[in-house]
Order: sequence, then structure tokens, then C-alpha cells
Amino acid sequence: MDGNIGALDLKRFHWLASLSDEIGKCAALHTLNLEGCRELDTLPVEIGLCGALSTLNLASCTALTTLPAELGRCDSLHTLDLTRCESLASLPDVISQCSGLRTLTLAACRFVTLPVEIGQCGALCTLSLEWCGELTCLPADIGNCANLGTLNLAKCWKLTSLPAELWRCASLQVLDLGSCQALASLPAEIGQCSNLRTLKLTCCHLVTLLVESGRCGALSILDLMLCEELAFLPAEIGQCANLRTLDLSHCKALTSLPADLGDCKNLHTLELRDCELLMPSVLPALLRTPWMHSLIEVDLHKLV
Repeated sequence: MDGNIGALDLKRFHWLASLSDEIGKCAALHTLNLEGCRELDTLPVEIGLCGALSTLNLASCTALTTLPAELGRCDSLHTLDLTRCESLASLPDVISQCSGLRTLTLAACRFVTLPVEIGQCGALCTLSLEWCGELTCLPADIGNCANLGTLNLAKCWKLTSLPAELWRCASLQVLDLGSCQALASLPAEIGQCSNLRTLKLTCCHLVTLLVESGRCGALSILDLMLCEELAFLPAEIGQCANLRTLDLSHCKALTSLPADLGDCKNLHTLELRDCELLMPSVLPALLRTPWMHSLIEVDLHKLV
């Protein structure tokens, strides 16, 4: 194999059952795409010799059962995609040795939880667990990922709770919990997420938000669409001074809005579509505040 190869694209080589150990001679290799290699069940240990490897795509390698420990020697590895690696029963421990890993995609895997070693991924910025339908919890060690900025847990149907330690992730800016229907509430520690800018709770079964949500001073987007059991918002929502988008559409149990919402002077878009129990007569003075002219969209569709 040519040692000068920089990128190797073997996407959808369905017949590929193994990768040659000659891969270790590709000293310049920075991108390896094995997406859709459905017969591939492991990687050769020589992969650890690819010191320049920065991007490894193993998405839809449905027969992959493990990763070699030698992968941890790839100090340049910053992006690893294991989407739909359905035969991986758990996240291999070698991940904790990838000290430069910044983006880890585990969408549609069958993990019940993550290993505590995930907390050793100090450089991790983006972690995607979307569609991990068997995931029930996250380890407390996730709180050690100080650089974690985006955490996608959308459609983790069985996720019942979040560890309080998650809020130690001081860099967390985007948290997607859409369709986490087993999640009954958020931990009070959410108020410690001083940099949280986007919180997506679409299709969750929340009855209300904790008052601590109002401490998220950086919060810009709050998506509560289709939270059909949401009956009210806490008055503390008015403390979210940077809130620009609030989506309450299809919140069919919502009967009122707190007057304190009028304190959100940066509010740009307010969605109230199909809030069937929300009557105009109970809308707060919010709609008469002096700054309301700057509100681009107030969707009151189906309000009577």
C-alpha cells in the first residue's frame, strides 16, 4: 500500500470482510472511510501505526464487534463515526485512550449505557447518541468532559434520567433531548449550565420545567414543541434574558403563560400553535409590552 495515501474511501464495499494489515504502512493517511462495509467485523492492529489518521468513518459497519486497542495510538484521531454499528454491544474501552478525539458519533447503536471511561475524553466537543433506543442512562463521569459543547440524546426512548454531574460540563451549549419520552424531569442542576444556549425537549412528557431553568442566562433557544403534558412554565423563565426563540406549539395542556415572560426582552419568535387550552383572555401583559413590536412571529393559530 502506498505510504503517501492521504485519504482512502472504501464506502459501501459490502464484500470487504477485513482490512489488510498493510494499512499500517500508510503513514500519511488522515481519512479512512469504511462506511457501509457490512462484512467488516474488526480492524487490524496495524491501524495504530497510522499516526496521521484524523477521521475514521465506520458508520453502518453492522458486523463490527470490537475495535483494536492499538487504535488508541492514533494521537491525531479527532473524528470517529460508529453510527449504526449494531453489533457493538458496548463502547470499546479504547475510546478513552484517544486523547485528541473531538467528535464521537454513536447514533443508532444498541448501548444500554456508556463506560465510565468516557470521562477521560477530555478533548471531546460533540457527542451524538441520537436513536440509541436502548440507552437508559449516562455515567456520572460524563461530567469530566470539560470541553463537551454539543450532546445529542434525541430519540433515546428509554433514557430515564440525566446525571447531576453532566452540569459540570461548563462548555455545554447544545443539549437535544427531543423524544426522550421516558424522561420525566430535568435535574435541578440544569441551572448550573451557564453556557447552555439551545435546549430541545420536543415530544417529552414533562409536566413543567424546574424553576432552575431560569438560571440558564445564556439560553437562546428553548424548544418544547409537542410536550402535550406541559401545563405551565415557571415564572423564573423571565430570568432567561437572552431567550430569542420559544416554541410551545402543540402543548395542548398549556393553560397560561407567566407574566414574567415579558421580561425576556430579546424574544424574537414565540410559537403557540395548537395550544388549545390557552385562551387569549389569559395571555399575560406580555403581548402589550413596549418591545413587542420587535417580536417577529407570534403564532396563535387555533387560539379562540
